Amino acid sequence: MAWDEWEQLKSSAAQRMRIDHVPADPGGGGGAGPDLKASKGPWTKASGVAEDLRSATDSALTDLTTAHEGAKAGTEGFTSTDALHEILPTWEKRLTAVRDECGRLHAR
Repeated sequence: MAWDEWEQLKSSAAQRMRIDHVPADPGGGGGAGPDLKASKGPWTKASGVAEDLRSATDSALTDLTTAHEGAKAGTEGFTSTDALHEILPTWEKRLTAVRDECGRLHAR
């Protein structure tokens, strides 16, 4: 694709593009259109929510492990105990993934 052809395609796309219901610069050159502004408020709030969820998930992991230890004592041989022992690793894996992802999002 030739450079002129590429520039024409970009200009045509820019003329049709809308951001937040505001038409793009009619000249297609950019710069003359409205400036995009982002507020840190929603991102800061989302980061705080991610940290809260990370903390709650970490606490849930501890509670789950503690509860599982308590359930094992005195219930050996019950089918439900075996089922709980079987699904514990899957819950730990899921909760750990959520906790770690929330920690990663909060850190950004």
